[in-house]
Formats: sequence, C-alpha cells, structure tokens
Amino acid sequence: MTTPMEDAIRAALRDLSEEAIPLNLSHRAIRGAARRRTLLAGVGVAVLAAIGVTAAPLALASGGDNPPAPPRPTLSPVPCTTAPGPGPTLSPPPLPTAPPSPEPTRPMPTI
Repeated sequence: MTTPMEDAIRAALRDLSEEAIPLNLSHRAIRGAARRRTLLAGVGVAVLAAIGVTAAPLALASGGDNPPAPPRPTLSPVPCTTAPGPGPTLSPPPLPTAPPSPEPTRPMPTI
C-alpha cells in the first residue's frame, strides 16, 4: 500500500523524466580521463626528476672522495741459492735471583 503523497511524488518524477533531454556525456568523460592520465604522468615524471636531482649529488659525494685501491702485486717464490747451515747457538738468559736481605728475619712477637 502506498500513500497518496508517495503516488504524487512518483507522478511528478515521471513527468520530469519525460521532459528530460537525453545527452551523450561519453566524449566529456573520455576527455576528463585523458586529462587526468596526462596530469598523473607529468606529476610522476616530476617526482622522479626531483628524486634524481636530490640523490645524485649525495651518491657522488659519498663515493667520490675515496678512489679505489690499486691492485696488489702478486709475490712469486724466489728460489734459495744457498743451503741453510747451522746457525749461532744462543745460551738461555740467566735466571733471576732474589736480592740479599739487609737483615735476618725475626719471628713476630706474640702478645
């Protein structure tokens, strides 16, 4: 069941819809989408350029001060022309001795 007010609203909307002129909005929607896509691509390129301009000097500044180390020469074994012989003999160092005490030790007095 519908009320008379609802019927009146439905009738008014039906009359308005019959008077409406149909429009094709697809061209306008396609142009707007293309404009947004172009804007988004431009902003993306600008952001990447800003990151590159900011990061490049920092990367060059941190790595440019220290040049790479030159390669080390490889050492090849040199053949020995003399045969090893007996070396000089060394005597061990003398053992330390306690210095003599100036006076003899006495037992501690008991109290």
